[in-house]
Amino acid sequence: MKKISKILCSALILCTAMTCCFVGCGKNQSSILGFTIASSTKTNYIVGENVKATDGAISVTYEDGTITQLPFSTAGLTISLEGEDKLSFPEQRTAVITYKNKTCKYPINVTAGNNEVLVTNVSTLNSALNNNTINTIYLANGTYNYDALTISRDVKLIGQSTDGVIISKSINTTTSHINLTSDNVYMEKLTFKGNKVCQGLYGAGDKAYNSFILKNINITSYTYGIYLADNTTTGQNELAKEMIFENVNSSKNENYGAYIGRVTTTGIFTNCNMSDNKARGLTICTMGGGTYDIKISGGNYNNNGGDTVYGNRGIHLCLDHYITVANYNNAEMIGKVLVENVTAT
Repeated sequence: MKKISKILCSALILCTAMTCCFVGCGKNQSSILGFTIASSTKTNYIVGENVKATDGAISVTYEDGTITQLPFSTAGLTISLEGEDKLSFPEQRTAVITYKNKTCKYPINVTAGNNEVLVTNVSTLNSALNNNTINTIYLANGTYNYDALTISRDVKLIGQSTDGVIISKSINTTTSHINLTSDNVYMEKLTFKGNKVCQGLYGAGDKAYNSFILKNINITSYTYGIYLADNTTTGQNELAKEMIFENVNSSKNENYGAYIGRVTTTGIFTNCNMSDNKARGLTICTMGGGTYDIKISGGNYNNNGGDTVYGNRGIHLCLDHYITVANYNNAEMIGKVLVENVTAT
C-alpha cells in the first residue's frame, strides 16, 4: 500500500510539474496583441531634459487573452521621441514606448526653462531682447518683420525650425538688416531674408567677438549675406576667439555669401552652402598679426553669377589683407588652413 502511495505521489508531482511547464511555455510563446499605458508617466518636461519612463506601468494584452501589467523598468521596454531625438524647443512632442516590437504613443509638453522664453511675434521678441535676465529666446514658427534688428547683448536665438522662422526685411532700405554688437553671437534654426540692397548679418569693423556661432541658418537676398567688416585703424587682428558655422546656407545674394573681414583665432565651417551668389561664396581675410586655425569641411561653394567687379570665387582666402596699412607693418600671420571635401568654383 505504501509503495502504491509513493507511486501516486510521484505521478502527481510529475503531472503538476508538466502542467506548470505547459502554462509557462504557452505564456512565453503567446504573441503580444498590443499594450496601453496603465498608470501615469511623466508628461511635462523643460528644454534639455531627457525623456524617460518613470513610476508607471503598461497593460499588455496577449493573443491568448492574458492581460498583464508590467512596470516601465521591465527589460526590453524603451522610450523614444518622434522626430528629433532631444527636447530642444518648447512645444508639444510625442513620446513612443516600445515593447516586444509593439508601440504606444503619448503626448508630452515641453516648456522653456529658467531665464528662457518662447516668443511668437515681433512685440514679444522685442520685449525679450530688452529683458537682460533672459539668456535664451525661442522663436515660434512665423514671420518677424524688421527694417533693422540690433542684437546688443549676449543671448541665444533659437528657432522652432529653419524654414519656419523667417526674419524678413520689412522695407526697401539699404540699412543693414541684423546688426550684431554683442560679445557673443549664437543663432540656430533661423531664416534671414533681405531685399537685395542691404547687408544681412552685419558686424562693425571695430567689434571682436568671444564667440560667433551659427547653426542651421538660411540667409538669402542680401548684398552680402554675412558681412563682418574690416578694421584698418586699431590694429585689431582677431574677429573671434571661436567662430563656428554649421549648415549655414548663405546663397542667392547679390555679392558674397559671407565676408569675414578679419581672421578668427579658430574658425570651423562645416557643411555650409554658399553657392549661387553673384560674386563669391566665402571670403576670409587676415588683418596682419595673430595666430589662426581655419577648417572648411564639406559643403558647396559654387558661384557662377558672372560678377565683373569682384570676380567669381567659391572660397577666397585673402591672406595678409591690408598688410600695408601702417598699423600692420611687419606683422606676422601664423596659422593653418584646412579645406576638405568641398565643391567650389
